[in-house]
Amino acid sequence: MQNWAGMFFVFACQLLRCSSAGAALSSAEHKEIESRLKNFYQIPVKPEVMDRAFSRFNAITGEIESPNTQLLWKGQISPDALLQQAQAKSTKAYQADRCKNFLNPKFPQLKCGGEHKLWETAKAHDQVKDLATTWIAPAQVAYSLDEVPVTGEVQNKYWSGDYWSMRLGLTSHRYSDATYYSDYKTAVASYVQPAEWEKLLSPLDLEQIARHVLDWSPSEKYDLLAGDESFALTNQQKNEGANYLGEDGNVESWFGICHGWAPASVFVPPPLHPVDSVGARGVKVRWYPDDIRAIVTLAWANGNFRSNFIGGRCNAKKIERYENGRINQPECFDNNPATFHLALGNMIGREKVPFVMDAAYDYTVWNQPVVKYEFEYFNPLNENERSKKWQEVSVAYDSKFKKKDRFQKPKTRGVKRETENYDDSGIEEVVGVIASVTYLGETGARHTEEPRENHEIRVSYIYDLELHEKEGKLVPLGGEWHENTHPDFLWAPQRDSLAQTYHDLAAPKLDLKVGPTDGLSKLSKTASEDGYPLCNVISPLIEASAEEGATYPCR
Repeated sequence: MQNWAGMFFVFACQLLRCSSAGAALSSAEHKEIESRLKNFYQIPVKPEVMDRAFSRFNAITGEIESPNTQLLWKGQISPDALLQQAQAKSTKAYQADRCKNFLNPKFPQLKCGGEHKLWETAKAHDQVKDLATTWIAPAQVAYSLDEVPVTGEVQNKYWSGDYWSMRLGLTSHRYSDATYYSDYKTAVASYVQPAEWEKLLSPLDLEQIARHVLDWSPSEKYDLLAGDESFALTNQQKNEGANYLGEDGNVESWFGICHGWAPASVFVPPPLHPVDSVGARGVKVRWYPDDIRAIVTLAWANGNFRSNFIGGRCNAKKIERYENGRINQPECFDNNPATFHLALGNMIGREKVPFVMDAAYDYTVWNQPVVKYEFEYFNPLNENERSKKWQEVSVAYDSKFKKKDRFQKPKTRGVKRETENYDDSGIEEVVGVIASVTYLGETGARHTEEPRENHEIRVSYIYDLELHEKEGKLVPLGGEWHENTHPDFLWAPQRDSLAQTYHDLAAPKLDLKVGPTDGLSKLSKTASEDGYPLCNVISPLIEASAEEGATYPCR
């Protein structure tokens, strides 16, 4: 029997563009959580449950999300459970691309390069105050669970978008014809600029040219809007893939600019409406919302902005585990559960500010903006006891707890000392947490006047928190993940950050109704050769396409 009520809800949400803020966990989500808890706490302890891959769910429908096929393992199946979950993210190609296009430009202090294996993340910064810099004053960061909301949702308007595959030519891909090219060389050879533009100029009038331009790629439209008839940005976008050809002469299908979409999707007002503009030689250029989202994504991928990050760095060539299934290399443990918990509670719960997470052993996650969460606490001695109030289910860290705790053999509770032993003397209580986290997923570009609905994905992480007494309050200073698949690298642009480069310093703001000036065209060409669209060109597009009153100032 079909769930007509559920179908109506989804249809109504699509019409009203509503969010899933009130969407409760589905029966399938509850069932999986119960299974994971049961397996984790069964006696005798089974180490393999720590490597268990768990499902992601559509936050609107509650249905299981299919794995991203572009990240699925191609080739020999790895015998290592974590590597198998990581899929393409564990390959040298992925790590090299991530280093060159994301880590090195945004976090140069990481000095990534050479061998990139496994849990490759940021340097060991695991304090929530480091993520919250410029958003929350250090003295205002909440550490007590009493001050951390059990639910949270960002205030920013946000949007899903394409990751713009490098195999298809990044933003030079003419997505309007819905053609997917299986190889890079065929994709970038599907049209040639400026030859095609020059062919239109002689026999056609401006109105006829505008009809052709309507179906052109985002980068082509940008070049015209900026008055660059050499199509520098389009050709730069086409040629970038030549630097990433594999042994088969092709570009990996998952190479793209999701690292630009992730921050842009939550810090740039959503482009919602088509925009008309005047481009080179007075030709009318109509922009669909996904055209604008593409150029904004590129600006944040290649522009400069200050960011905060926390995580743990691991260069281990082989992940080692204890007999209980827990990873035994501290540098590969990544964000401590306490840090992750407090990051959600402070950034999203209290300040309603998003951040981006990268879960390295999750083949459906790249750089994903976190927009919502909900906590449910449970008794780690009886996982069936649940509450929204942590005090009702926390337990003393005593012999009774230790007898059931899998992290006593060996002991990994507390603080690791130089002697390689853990000091757990400061732990007063322990409480279990089910953190249901909603993040944005990518969507394919849509060549229409309305973009696709937001793609919201929900996953539940399970962990426990070790509570210490601090200034008369119990605060989480540590904890244990109940699965080795969990978020590691968390990052966020600093307050008032804007994706810009030195090219923007002299660029005048474009008037969409007048068109580009000679000076702007010259500056745009130079910036485009670096793969960067000028802020003063994309700013008026964003403001014209977004909700009334939205601004995107260029400083």
